[in-house]
Amino acid sequence: MRKIVIHKKRTKFNLLLIGAFIAFILFDELYFRGRELYITPIFGLFLLLFDDQKIKINTGVVWIVLLSIYTSLIGVKLSDNTENFSFLYNIVSFLNILNIYLLFLKYSEDFFYILKNTLFFTTIITSFFIFLSELPILRYRWTDYLKGHIGYRLGLSSDINPNTIAWLFGILGMLTLFLYIHERHKTYLFLIVLQVIFILLSGSKAGLLFMLIPILYYGIKSLFTLNIKITILIILAIGILWFSIQHNPLLYTLVGKRIDEMLLTLGIGRDIAGVSVDATSTLKRIDMLETAWRMFAEKPIFGWGIGAFAKFGGYGYYSHNTFLELLVSGGIIGFIIYYGYLLLLSITIFLKEKSKMKDMLLILIISLILSDMITVTFYSRIVFYFRTILILIVLSLNTDLEKS
Repeated sequence: MRKIVIHKKRTKFNLLLIGAFIAFILFDELYFRGRELYITPIFGLFLLLFDDQKIKINTGVVWIVLLSIYTSLIGVKLSDNTENFSFLYNIVSFLNILNIYLLFLKYSEDFFYILKNTLFFTTIITSFFIFLSELPILRYRWTDYLKGHIGYRLGLSSDINPNTIAWLFGILGMLTLFLYIHERHKTYLFLIVLQVIFILLSGSKAGLLFMLIPILYYGIKSLFTLNIKITILIILAIGILWFSIQHNPLLYTLVGKRIDEMLLTLGIGRDIAGVSVDATSTLKRIDMLETAWRMFAEKPIFGWGIGAFAKFGGYGYYSHNTFLELLVSGGIIGFIIYYGYLLLLSITIFLKEKSKMKDMLLILIISLILSDMITVTFYSRIVFYFRTILILIVLSLNTDLEKS
C-alpha cells in the first residue's frame, strides 16, 4: 500500500514537471527566440526515463522523424540561408517535439492533467515576463493608450513579434476556453482573462480568431442540436465583444481597425468617418499568394528550399500562408509528407461517437486550417507544432480518455 502511494505521488510530481517542461519550451520560443532550447531535449529524455512506466511508440513518431529529416534537407538546400533556417535549431526543435509527443503518450491516461498544467504554467510565466519587459512603455504611454491615440503593439520594445504573442496566447486561450466550457472551473476564467488581455494588446486578428473558435464551434453545434439557449448566449457574447472592439478607442486602434481594413478589402467593410483605414496590408498578402503560386509552378516536385519565398519572392519574408509556403519550399513531396498523414488520421474523426475528445479534435483541426491560411507554421514555430502534436495524440490514443 505504501509503495502504491509513493508511486502515485511520484507520478503526479512527474506530471507537474512535464507541464512545466512544455511551458518552458513555449516560453523560450517566444521570449528568448529559442536560444535556450538546446538544453531541453536532455531534460525531456530525463522525464521520459523518470520512472519504470513503459514508453509508447506509434506511427506518429515515424511521421515526426520523417518531417524532421525532410525539413532539414530542404532547409540546407539554399546557400547563404542562415536568416531563414538553422539546421541545428531545426533538429533541436524536433527533438523537443518528439519528447512532448512521447511524454503525452506515456501518460495518456493523464492527458488532460498534463494539458491543464501546461496551460497554467505557460500563461502565468509568459504573462509575467512580458508584463515586466513592457511595463516601462505601458506606464509611460498609458494615457494615450486609453484614448486610443497610440497603436503600439505589445512586444515591440522587448524585441518580440506581437503576432507571435497573439499566436501563443490565442492557442492557449482556445484550449483553456474549451476546458472551461466542459469543466466550469473558475481557475480557467482567470487564465482566459489574462490571455484575452495579451491578445488584444498584441493587436492581432489571428489571436482573437483562435480564441473564438470554441465559441463558434459550439454555437454551430447548438444550432444542429436545437439548443436555443446556448445559441442566444453565444450570439450575445460575440455581439458584446464586437461592440467593445468597435467603440472602445484602445481596442479599435489595436484590433478593430485591422479588422475593418481586412473587411474593406473584401468589399464587405465600410469607411468610417474620421478614421483612416488602410487596406494595403491585406492587398499585399493577396499579391504574395499569387507570387508564391507562380514560384511553386516553376518547381512543383521538390520545391525551392526553406526560405526561398523570403529570398526570391521580392518581399523579404514568408508568404503568410502555410499551404503555399510549403509548396514553394518542399514541393508536392513536402506537402504530402506534412499533410498526408494528418489527413489520413483525421478521417477517423467522423467515425467517432460524440465525445469531449472529438470536440477537442475538431476544434484543433479547425484552428490548424485557419492558422495555415494566414501564417506559416511548418518550421521554427514550436507553438504550432504543439497544437499539431495534440491532434496526433488525441488521434493515436487507444484508450477512452473520457474516463480520465
